[in-house]
Amino acid sequence: MAGIRALVPRAESPIRVLARPGLGEAGPKPASAIRLSAAPYDRCFSYPKPGTEFRVRVLVLVAALAPAACTFDDGHPPVARVDAAPRAIPENDGFQTAVTLDGTASADPVDDPNGAMPLSYTWSIQGDEFRFDSGDEHAANPVVRFLGDRPATIELTVTDTDGLHGTAELHMQLSVR
Repeated sequence: MAGIRALVPRAESPIRVLARPGLGEAGPKPASAIRLSAAPYDRCFSYPKPGTEFRVRVLVLVAALAPAACTFDDGHPPVARVDAAPRAIPENDGFQTAVTLDGTASADPVDDPNGAMPLSYTWSIQGDEFRFDSGDEHAANPVVRFLGDRPATIELTVTDTDGLHGTAELHMQLSVR
């Protein structure tokens, strides 16, 4: 049947119900009945306490549900973590000091707690001239050299396989020689 999807939640997931506004509103209800309702035009709702046990009698009326009646959570963005070694370079360094940028501590702890799915990395550097010594702007831990004219802002964006992204920022400091 077009427009109807069956959802089988995982044991740890909240139960989600697709409903058409107004269904379940009419007729007598026993005192122990749980009233399911949704605001007008709101077709998604969930039980407030996942894991609560109760008995429910369900009457399903199928009548021309919209194909996209409900939009569910598409996941959670990964957490970007950035580090650099060293965290400061000499002022006017002239591309002499190699700085290793490290994004390997980034993770997607909610959607991929075991780290089985790869993350993609994008580095952005603003404020000072730089060169990639090894790797590039899409490597997890590239090596970069800076001119050292002024402090640089380094931004790492990590993207998971769902296309969701997280960003972290680091400020490269200059030390006086």
